Amino acid sequence: MTLGLVVIFLVSGTNGQPGSIALGCLLILIGAFVDSIDGRLARYLNSTTDLGKQLDSFSDLITFGLAPISIIWQLGLLSQSVVAFLALGLFPLAGAFRLARHNIGEYEDYFEGLPITAAGSILSLYVLGYRYFFNGVQDSLPVVVTLGLVVILAGLMVGKFKVRRIGLQNIQRAHYLTVESNGQTEGYKL
Repeated sequence: MTLGLVVIFLVSGTNGQPGSIALGCLLILIGAFVDSIDGRLARYLNSTTDLGKQLDSFSDLITFGLAPISIIWQLGLLSQSVVAFLALGLFPLAGAFRLARHNIGEYEDYFEGLPITAAGSILSLYVLGYRYFFNGVQDSLPVVVTLGLVVILAGLMVGKFKVRRIGLQNIQRAHYLTVESNGQTEGYKL
């Protein structure tokens, strides 16, 4: 959560300066790395709680929902129009919905919809790519691509499809075949 807040404060007073935008994107990507470790560490230490689950979701919403949108807003790529405001507002709202759905569901081996961590990281990588490769483009293409990407990612977050959870447990399970016959379950190493 701290990384997300730092990004928001960092870019809010800089008027889209390249160094602060790049640093903000980097902090979001570092946040994704930290987010991948914190749950595993809590499970390893046997210290998972419902409070921790909720705090993790609030952290994800700030770091991967609000911070990337604040970067895009400060980038100055989009005119400050009602359409841009609504499209950019849709992203954290979809992320909040996805996080709430995840918190009340029982998901062990998969996520339902694109995780907000992935969506926020994709936006950060897009901004970095835009800043370094397409900054001189002056037509409306970057605006359309940016708004399209934001709306598509928002839709993917609220989607009902399954995304397999990547982790050591799933890698280990992929090497075993479980067969159930006559009420008995047997595992075979592949």
